[in-house]
Amino acid sequence: MGNLKIWGTTLLLVTLSVFSIAQTESGSTDSLQSTVTQTPLLSLSGDIKSRHTWRGGLTCSAMNLQPTLNLRVKNFTLGAWGCYTVDNSYAEIDLYATYKLGNFSASLLDYYNPIEGVKKNDVFDYNQDSTRHLIDVNVKFHGTTDFPVYLLASTLIYGADKKPDSNSNRYSTYFEAGYTCHLRANQQVDIFLGGTPHKSYYATEAAIVNIGMTARQNIQVFGQYNLPLYISMIVNPKYENIYFILGITIL
Repeated sequence: MGNLKIWGTTLLLVTLSVFSIAQTESGSTDSLQSTVTQTPLLSLSGDIKSRHTWRGGLTCSAMNLQPTLNLRVKNFTLGAWGCYTVDNSYAEIDLYATYKLGNFSASLLDYYNPIEGVKKNDVFDYNQDSTRHLIDVNVKFHGTTDFPVYLLASTLIYGADKKPDSNSNRYSTYFEAGYTCHLRANQQVDIFLGGTPHKSYYATEAAIVNIGMTARQNIQVFGQYNLPLYISMIVNPKYENIYFILGITIL
């Protein structure tokens, strides 16, 4: 597993290399139509949320900013997502690579939590005994017109997901299914259900840990701008927790 020590650096270098190719390709034509249809496609987005949960667990209780950067080359996407609270109580940055084929996609993700306020962090520490990274592999079925349900299967294959008695990996697994209901032109509701099939990072036994819904609507501000607003109600039956979260997409 020593090669995992260069995962973050390798992903960053590949991202920069692909971006350089993108710049060369987009500069080879002055046609607007050609430029629009060129790949790769660089996309930026950002959210403001009242708090943040992940798979039924609360990761931070403070208001936070969540930037996202994606670089897509045909069916391949390299990306980065972050979460930073306004009170510096929590930070997270995730790197990921996704390949999409038809209605299916496979992803490799590296979750990492730096310590805010520390001059020197350990971003390159992938030692099984001390790393704060989590390496996740997941497969997702995105649904079809006739079957508009997504299905997700995820396993944490390395990192800070260890059995307390042996310090070996637990291979925590998580399954989720979801459905999107379009109410009208500017409203939709996402419904989801998730759980773990064994004792894992998510629960002390096989359990449903994530049931909820997210309602989305564009609200008009200043009479001309549409601001995407969403509200999530999330319940964790295993730990009898409930979360009510407000979010706004600003980009």
